[in-house]
Amino acid sequence: MDYNTILLNFSLLHNLKPYEKLGIDNNELRVYDQVYNTNRLAHIHQALARWWRRENRNKVLTFLHYLYATAELTLRSLPITDTWRVSRLYSHLLHSKTGLQTLRETYCDDPQFVLKLKLLDEYTTNLVDSFSHLEYQSQ
Repeated sequence: MDYNTILLNFSLLHNLKPYEKLGIDNNELRVYDQVYNTNRLAHIHQALARWWRRENRNKVLTFLHYLYATAELTLRSLPITDTWRVSRLYSHLLHSKTGLQTLRETYCDDPQFVLKLKLLDEYTTNLVDSFSHLEYQSQ
């Protein structure tokens, strides 16, 4: 996954609204609009599309783990002198935590999945903390 794809995925995650669901398409997150209350036919279409693509919350969680691990490797491999790209990736990483919270709201009826998201959020917090010095160097 390249640098720009990581930024794109973090942006989509950051802008996720409650009850929107995620899918994956060619290493990019796909956002499925929340259609439950507005259009029953659209809801059925969305459910069938997710079933056809074999998309589910566990597959998305696995992809999110991969996304954060790739972001960590990318941050570690960028030269510290490339302050613009380092600070941009750090900022997107930091803001993506909002999306993890939104996903916990979306799946609040599944306590086991919410716990898995919390563990990913803890990993992300540790990752953000371990690179927080980069934010100050780039300013």
